[in-house]
Amino acid sequence: EAVHRCSNKSCSSRGLESLIHWVGSALEVEGVGEQFTRRLWDEGLVRSIPDLYRLKVDQIAQLSGYGVLSATNAVESISRSRAQPLHRVLFGLNIRNVGRVVARSLEDHFESIESLAAASVEEIEQVDGIGSDRAQAVVEWFADDENLALVTELSELGMILERQKVISSETIIGDELKGRSYVLTGTLDSLTRDEARIALEARGAKVSTSVSGLTTAVIAGSNSGSKLAKAEELGIDVIDENTLLDLIDSDSR
Repeated sequence: EAVHRCSNKSCSSRGLESLIHWVGSALEVEGVGEQFTRRLWDEGLVRSIPDLYRLKVDQIAQLSGYGVLSATNAVESISRSRAQPLHRVLFGLNIRNVGRVVARSLEDHFESIESLAAASVEEIEQVDGIGSDRAQAVVEWFADDENLALVTELSELGMILERQKVISSETIIGDELKGRSYVLTGTLDSLTRDEARIALEARGAKVSTSVSGLTTAVIAGSNSGSKLAKAEELGIDVIDENTLLDLIDSDSR
């Protein structure tokens, strides 16, 4: 291969590009793109991936061109990315030779980042499509103390680092919620928003990303923002997580 790589971990360009990769092609954090990430970097608000998850609304709101609403949306979007699937996290960590496809294979085989970190080269080579070079690169990445510290820090910040069990989007359980439209906002404690969406759709409901006069109810978790405010403005019902769990029934979890 003909490529150039920077081996200096303290290189500012490398740190910035890692952040851009994380919020962009890896986790696809809604509303938090390259330009916004560069601004956070230039203002000294972030220097690492964990710094993203420590950002406060008032820190962003004080930047020129940003208000409380846009800052709140950014913080909420970053917070929601904690529940992204493990394969996206693995891709986002910039492990050499681990792209989207390989990351998904590693997730399917090891099911948690803890199991992957403890695996030997020989064990990783058992994964379909992974040869000795890729396996060695993964082992070397997890053998680095700084990389392990990063994983630990992300875990402490609430990042889900294991395979999540969800209902298949093709599973039809019933149509008791047919004709209803829900909007999810905020962070849920007992399941991810993707799990909640799939469970609602499996019961005939429609799950939308925006609040309108056609919305049956807004399901509000913690740190709910503009969508909750919009629902209150329109007089749309707001329900909590316990009510959601009653709607989808315990069998879905």
